[in-house]
Amino acid sequence: MSKIKYLSSSLLILPALSVVSCGRVENSIEKTKQDDDFKSDEIKSIAESIWTEKVLLDLYSEENSEVKKLSDYLENKESKFYKEALLTFDIYASNNLSKDPNFFVKMYAEWNKKGWLTSEEQKILVPFNIPTVKPGTEVFELIYKNGKTEINKTINNSLLTLKYFSINNEEQLKKLDSNFETNKSKYDLNYYNLISYIIDSKPYQVWEYEETNTSNIFVTRNKIISTTSDFKELLADKYDLNYRVSENELLLPNRGYLTEFGGYKGIVVNNASKYNLDYTFSKLIAKNKDSVVDGFYSNNADKKIVSVNNEGKLTTSISLYDEESKKLKAAYVVQIIPTVKEIEKVENDKTKVEKILSFDESIFKNKLTELMIMLSFSDSSITTKAISSFKKIGYKLELIYEILKETLKGSDFI
Repeated sequence: MSKIKYLSSSLLILPALSVVSCGRVENSIEKTKQDDDFKSDEIKSIAESIWTEKVLLDLYSEENSEVKKLSDYLENKESKFYKEALLTFDIYASNNLSKDPNFFVKMYAEWNKKGWLTSEEQKILVPFNIPTVKPGTEVFELIYKNGKTEINKTINNSLLTLKYFSINNEEQLKKLDSNFETNKSKYDLNYYNLISYIIDSKPYQVWEYEETNTSNIFVTRNKIISTTSDFKELLADKYDLNYRVSENELLLPNRGYLTEFGGYKGIVVNNASKYNLDYTFSKLIAKNKDSVVDGFYSNNADKKIVSVNNEGKLTTSISLYDEESKKLKAAYVVQIIPTVKEIEKVENDKTKVEKILSFDESIFKNKLTELMIMLSFSDSSITTKAISSFKKIGYKLELIYEILKETLKGSDFI
């Protein structure tokens, strides 16, 4: 059984100072006002943020058990927390800029309007207050420490998800998954939660092109795609080149051409049938490590993924015209899946080889941290799952004010 972690009730007081004055509680108008404030939905959000920070402090405590708040880690650029938080911010920034080149320009304007930035902070932001420009390290540190922007909350939630995916303790996994006894012999425990999520949610990374203009369809109906350059040209004509993948979001090695494609849609979940992708355990366990996981989706009758060789040529040319939808369509798809790992087991003095799903020999193995972070931004339900899971493991808030207990009654924070 894992030890239940109680997070000090007094931890809730400091952030609450901006909402209420936490002095001596008396039967007065002030106390009534205080009680009303404590009952507000805002206090629930504050409780969740404090809980998340304290859980992360515990999970990163092997680095420095003396650290009292996460922002202190920003003073040590070599700390694991700093590196993972900065990576998370970089992916967050790239993800949002690929959708809206003015994302941060709008954010800075909003923060200024609300008076959340000091004059010194505004000066630091000036060189970055330009469309498409990704904030640098100094900006990351500034806005993480400035709690009003809630960027720290976004980063912390993603890091909590990263830690959730990294849980490999068997006793803890038993608490989190009712199917653990069935699946523990199928999945590598080091990646148990990640594999379980992937099989359930079926994530893939995708670049898409679609033409609905009937005159263009008539003219180019017989066009085919034979090389990555063909696809790049299609996207260059139709899509803003800001819709590109960043280096940190590039999950596969030796795929430099992907950074040149427009039409990047990010990671998509729960829609695998669109590209005829199979995530069943029986299908995955039958694959070998060299099985195709990425390529162009064929509009031909076979509906398969066509791989690309080292010269940028498709192993089979595909038609741009899709008979089923009557549109010009093309997509480059990366199916995010584990690979097979063989392990030896001894039973009755005999050694036998069994297969399990793992990421140890996966083509994604060098980008797993990036993958987990990207998944947290692609599917908000994972953060909810991560929060729920760490509560089940035993992380709780211990409250000293009765009114707070009443406000959070029924919540698994306490």
